[in-house]
Amino acid sequence: MGRSKELTPAEARLLDLARAVARPASPRLADVRSALAERSLDPVEAWEVLATRDLVADPWVTRGPRDVSAWTPKPLDESAPRTLESVVTIACDPDGVARAEALALELARRLAPWREGEAATRVRWQTVARTEGRFPRPMGFAARPAFVAMEQLYATNRWGSKEDGALSRSVERAFRPVSGRPSGTVVEGHPPVRADDPPWMKRLWDRADAGQHCLYHVKNRAYWEACVALDLAVSPLASVPLANRPYRELLDPAEVLLEIWRLGYVVADVRDEDVIVLAPERAPVTPPS
Repeated sequence: MGRSKELTPAEARLLDLARAVARPASPRLADVRSALAERSLDPVEAWEVLATRDLVADPWVTRGPRDVSAWTPKPLDESAPRTLESVVTIACDPDGVARAEALALELARRLAPWREGEAATRVRWQTVARTEGRFPRPMGFAARPAFVAMEQLYATNRWGSKEDGALSRSVERAFRPVSGRPSGTVVEGHPPVRADDPPWMKRLWDRADAGQHCLYHVKNRAYWEACVALDLAVSPLASVPLANRPYRELLDPAEVLLEIWRLGYVVADVRDEDVIVLAPERAPVTPPS
């Protein structure tokens, strides 16, 4: 076999992105675990303890019990389980969480004209347990602007299956050291995993799983940039308030989505009132017996 093709600078940046997916920073993990390990606490008490020790800002004392819960396959509602592990997951990365929330609300603002509604104003977190067999798949909330851009490109006759195929191969090549997929036609990934990785990491890059959505969003960003480069406008057939607006004047939802992926977090859905963000749980806190 010949040597694999060297990555371009753009592909190298994508590889850095791939390495960050579902691996958020945990700068305060040791401090948070120490603060919560002294006695048995429920999640509401845990937020209060962390606030008194300046490990979280005061708003989390009320926000945490309302906006942070463990992920379950059931539809998200106010009865979603609150756990100590969820508290640790959000509290151990304060800067990353704050940045992800700001980006999530910006994402909602950028998507609002495509959804023909108001932008969501609330971020709700769901933490994914290390025991889960698969990481939850995001919904298709960003599909509409991506499909409109792609169709607009194909309509110009300056973008076709050749260009689309080259884009897909480039993205797959950039992600391959992390995804473990030898080609874009392979359904299952065989990513290199670490000894302490949760079970879901082995399936994260399967084509039917969450990591694939990161690749989709990379391609969506490329479609938008191509529309800007070709000085295209949103098609009047799109039936959205942005119809006939030049892409160069608009803000791409995929741009902020990729920044959230880069922080290690995953947007699960953008709804009318809230944005749901998924966070991988860190090592659990075990209260003393």
